[in-house]
This record gives sequence, C-alpha cells and structure tokens, in this order.
Amino acid sequence: MYPKIKHEFDWQGHRFYLLEDLTLLTNFELLGIDPERDDLSEVESRLSQFSLSLQNEVVMRLSLLSEFNDSPQLEDNSRNHALKALGFKEESLFLSLEMPLGGLREVFRSLLKKPMKKSYEYFAQKLLEGTDLSILSDLGLKPQPVFDPLFPTKPHFLRICHSGIELSPLIYGIVKYLGPSPLELDLNSLNLARSAIPHPYRLSFQMRKIPSALSELMLRRKSSQSMTGEGKISAQKYYDSENLLEKISLERESLFSYELYIVLPRFSEEEIRRDSRAVIHAMKALGEFSLESFGAFPCFKSLLPGRDRHLDFKERNEIIPLFFPLVSTKNLDSDYQYSPSSLLLHRRDDSLGFIDLFNPQYDSFSAVIVGKTGTGKSVLSNLLTRALLHDPNISIIKVDVGGSHSKETESLGGIEYKLSLDRPSGINPFLCLKEGVNEASISVLSNLLSVLMTEEGESGLSKEIRAELERALFLYSNSSGSQTSRKHPWPSIDDFLDQSENFPRKSLLYRWSKGGIYQNAFFSNGETQNDHSERLRYYNFSEIHQASDLDFGQGGFSLVMAQFNLEMIKKSGQKLVFIADETPFFIKRCFSFFKFSTANVRKFGGSFISISQKSTDLVVASDQGIIENSPNRFLFSLDGEKELFQERFGLSTQKIEHLNHLSRERGKFSEVLYQDKFGSRIFRIILSPEEYWSFSSTREDNQKIERLLESAPGLSRMDAINILSRNEAIL
Repeated sequence: MYPKIKHEFDWQGHRFYLLEDLTLLTNFELLGIDPERDDLSEVESRLSQFSLSLQNEVVMRLSLLSEFNDSPQLEDNSRNHALKALGFKEESLFLSLEMPLGGLREVFRSLLKKPMKKSYEYFAQKLLEGTDLSILSDLGLKPQPVFDPLFPTKPHFLRICHSGIELSPLIYGIVKYLGPSPLELDLNSLNLARSAIPHPYRLSFQMRKIPSALSELMLRRKSSQSMTGEGKISAQKYYDSENLLEKISLERESLFSYELYIVLPRFSEEEIRRDSRAVIHAMKALGEFSLESFGAFPCFKSLLPGRDRHLDFKERNEIIPLFFPLVSTKNLDSDYQYSPSSLLLHRRDDSLGFIDLFNPQYDSFSAVIVGKTGTGKSVLSNLLTRALLHDPNISIIKVDVGGSHSKETESLGGIEYKLSLDRPSGINPFLCLKEGVNEASISVLSNLLSVLMTEEGESGLSKEIRAELERALFLYSNSSGSQTSRKHPWPSIDDFLDQSENFPRKSLLYRWSKGGIYQNAFFSNGETQNDHSERLRYYNFSEIHQASDLDFGQGGFSLVMAQFNLEMIKKSGQKLVFIADETPFFIKRCFSFFKFSTANVRKFGGSFISISQKSTDLVVASDQGIIENSPNRFLFSLDGEKELFQERFGLSTQKIEHLNHLSRERGKFSEVLYQDKFGSRIFRIILSPEEYWSFSSTREDNQKIERLLESAPGLSRMDAINILSRNEAIL
C-alpha cells in the first residue's frame, strides 16, 4: 500500500522520485498568499491561468500543515521569552507534481532510445513542463525544491478504527469534502473557514485536468439531461452547460477532477469525533463535509502519491483555485529573515510575523505611529524600543513632554536627562566643527539656529536670512580649527557669535549664549558633556512643558534633534534612532527641522520615529513631509476626514475598512495596521504576563507592584514583576 521508491535522482536542482508503480514525482515548498493583499481578485485570475497550464497527465497535490507551537525554538530576539509563553501558529505549504509514465511499453521504448541517465532526464523535464510554475513565482509563492519525499516510505502498524486510521501512536481522522456550498466564494473563503479548525491539522487537495474531449462528452450529456427537464432551474443548467461547452471547445476553459480532505492527527477517537464536529461546522461556508468512517482506508490511500482519487468532484478552472489551500501568512518574506532588531508580533490568525525597521530592502527606516489614547501606542513603543536595543549596534534617543518613559529607561539601563533653565544641558553641537568643515554638519547647525531665530507666528526664516546664516557658519567653520583665532577653548555658540560679522537677527542668538537667559541650553564642558556611550538616552521635557517656557522648550528640543543628527553623521557602522513621543507643539514650532531630520536619516542610515495621537499633528500648513519621509506606518485609528486620511497614507478603501474595524481588549491585546513598501497588514499585539506587568502604567497595576514591594523589603521591582507574572493572586 505504501509507495516504494524504485529510484531517486537529482536534475537541474530538483529531487525526483520514481515509484515502483512507475509514478514520477517531485516536491516544492511554497510561501503563502497573504489574506490581506489588495489584489486577491487578480491573484485568483492568475491561479486560474496556472490551472489551465496543467497538462492532462500531471496530478497536482497541495498540502497545508497547520499546528500551534507552544514550545517554539526561535532565533535570538527581544521577545523570545514572551513568545515561548504565548505560542503561535505555524504553517507549511507543499506542492507535489506527479506523472504516471504511461506503462512499461513507453518506459522501455524510452530506455532503448536513450541511455538510462538521459531517459530519467527526459521524464523529469516532461514533469516540470507539466505546469507553469513561473505563475506561482510571479505571485510571490516562490516554489523551492524539497529534497525529502514528503510521504511515508516505510511500513507502519496500521489499524482501521471507527473514526480513522491508527498509525501508532496517533489516530488520523479524515474529514472528507462532499460537495460545494451554494454560497458565493472567493479566494479567501477557505482561509477564513479553516481559521476555526482545531490544531493540528493537514488540509490536502489534489486535482487533475480532464481532457477536452472527455469534458465535452460529459457536458453534452449533462446538457441533454437539462434540456429534457422543465422549469427555470433546468433551463439555467442547460444554458450554463452550453456556455461552458463552447468555452472548452475554444480552449478558453477546462474541467478538473479534484478532491479535498482535512486530516486530524489525534491521540484518541474521542478527540477526533469532537474536533471533526468543529471542522464540519467551520467549513459549512465552503461546502458539505463529513467524518469518514468505513471509507477511511480508501481515503487514506488516496492521500498517497501514485494512488487514485477516492472521491471525485469536477469544477471548471475559474472556480477550482478557490479550493487551493494557498492563502496563508506563512513566511511572507523569504528573501529576508528577521534580524536581532526585528519586532515579532502575532497576526490575526495567531501566526507570527515580524517588523524590522532596518530591513535592508526598505528605502527608508523612519516610521510614524498614529492612534488615539488607549489604542496601544505606548505598548508598541515599549516593544519597539526593546527590539531595537536587542541589536548592540543600535542606540536610541527618546524625547517626550509627559515624563512617561522614566520607568522604561530605568529598567533598560538607560539614562534620563531633564533640561531646565538652571542646569547645563551637557550639549554643545558646535563641537562637531573641531573636526573641520563638513557641509552636512553645517546644514544641521543652520536648521538648529533657524529655529532659535524664528519670530512668533513665523513658520521659518526667509531664504535671504537663511543664506546669510549659512554663510556665517561656513566662515566660522573654516576658522574654528585655529586655536589662536578665538578666545574660547573649543567651538561654541559664544565663540561663533564673537567671531561672526553681523547677520540678520544675530541678536536673537545672544539669549542662548553666556549671559543670556537660556545660556545653560548650549553649556557643555568636560564635566557636563553628556555620555553618548549610553545606548538609550531619554530627554524628559515635562518640567519645561509644565513651566510653559515655550521658547526654551522649543530651543531645547531642537538642540536634542541637532545632537541626534550630528551623532548620526559622525557614527560609522552604528545605527541611531530618534523617537519623538507625542510632541505636537514642537512639531508645529520646529516643523522644518523635523522634516529635515526625517530626510537626513535616509542619507545616513538612521531612523526617526514620530508618535502622535492624530495624523494631522504631523502636517503643518498642508506640508506632509514628515509622513512622506516616513514610509513605515503603524496606524491604530483613523482621524479627521476619512477621504483625506485615506489619501494621506495611500490606503485602499478596503484597508480603511480594516482600520475602522481593528479590535482591542484592554489588558489582553490590541491591533494595528502596519504599512510599508510591501503593502499593509494587521498585527495583533499580545503581551505575555511579564510584558504586561513591565509595561503597564495604570494606577491600579502600579499600586499592586508597590504593595508587593512594601510587603517584601529588599525585593526589586523586576522581582515583583516576575512574581505578579506568575501568580497575581498572591495579592
């Protein structure tokens, strides 16, 4: 009963198996068709063309294996521990092509004409030419040869049970397809239906093209039967048969015979009966299904290569792709596997996807995160920060006005800075000029000083004033290397103002130099210089924001952005990330510097992440430069007019509907629509208990942690989080 391999050989990078019954076969592994693709109708049409390319003598099998991995072995990533606690769905997709060699006569005739090796190559080529695999490649399924047989080759103990086939230690329940549903189907229907099937399971589909002459004979017989009937239904069947007959005769369509099974590997018949009921209910939209009992053995044999189909259904090529188990989130991008800085998240179907802001296939590594309060922005920001820091070559500068990242910074071993009028900032952007003239650095300083020289109500400096400023900076940079040309020990804003000739609005900069009200903003010496070796630096602007000192806040924020840009220019082999968390005031007042920075990171390989409650906060005077320079978007909610939002992000109507129907449940999960150069897809942010207690900022949760710390002196906050993660009932 089991297939026996008579001979196996490799040819042109493929492994072929010749079975004892003279069936030749080869196997491929496939990627999935993302269920969230916008072009599924086009994909459906292309799969119909793929079906037409199948030669009459070739049998095609598709097999989808789906299981839930609750003890995954993952490569190193920031969520390894969390994903081991949560688990995720894994799927594998395989395509097999098999062809009977036409009996001994044809084989011997071929052997007489060609040497043995050439004869094998002849049949291998004939099998590969039996269908157009390039269509699957064009659709992104990327067929890759498999060098394992994918079928049992050694006899196992087999026992026929009431509910399946026992191959110790498992019993395999076989749920058979009995015919299509009257409901309208599309390419995603099978995927939606199977989402409710209990894991693990295998979905097996096979088909073969019916020769045109036989198809025409069958259709003429069906047409004659319908013509003798009475009523509208018979008339419609007659019309459909005649119409299809015409298309087949013109070779525009074909008929296919096919069968579909769902195999449930379980440890008991009781489990099979229980789960088969769930399968039958889940698959109602696709058609009628039934658990095979007496016919389980013939069904099992038909799942093996070289065996005839047990149940035979017929469908035309326009419909047959709807039964292909190809829609899956399995390994959406095989050209690039996730890196240490990738963020691994669940998809809606519990499978695992990843987001890597530093994906080398991206044109830009910048991003925006947009969503209302309570949608999940803070959790995503926490996860992204941890993922990025998991790569030792990445450093982060984070800025906000709410002071909400202090706990995160402490737990990650970062350093927090608070800018104020009475403390030196430790930042001196002019130090970059010690290393000589650099046009990129001068451009950063020009953007910084432009913010400080802008009057109330202005969006920026005029080109004339900007040109004078840049000239002054260029002249100063040429002289800043000479110790005798200045009275200051290092380049600084004081030295720049002393050495520069008058230029428009120069007097406004004296507020930021020694003796000015904001002198501490640019103050830095050997003792006050910030430690740039820290991989996470958090600039907390809450004190300035609460004091409503708008000018100092605006200047201080621009100063930190300047530091980010200058470090990014200077660093080689290091990646620098700037995260601006809900800073709408600073975006409005420093928009040109924001826009400049989001463009600058593209040149120097950094990343700029803007977090906002509303996308309109990222747009100033109709200028969408920040969004346009940030092609990676995390969207939690829609804001403003739907049409403008849709145009702003280039989303299809379907994606807008997806965004409007994102789900979230407080304390359990939230969903986000992620958009990049490959399209858009929905991720489900599910936290492990440890992540939840690490990220939560609610008053109630913080009180639980504090009570635990009070009850156990000497306990660290991380210890408290671990205890609560394991057993919250301890409180």
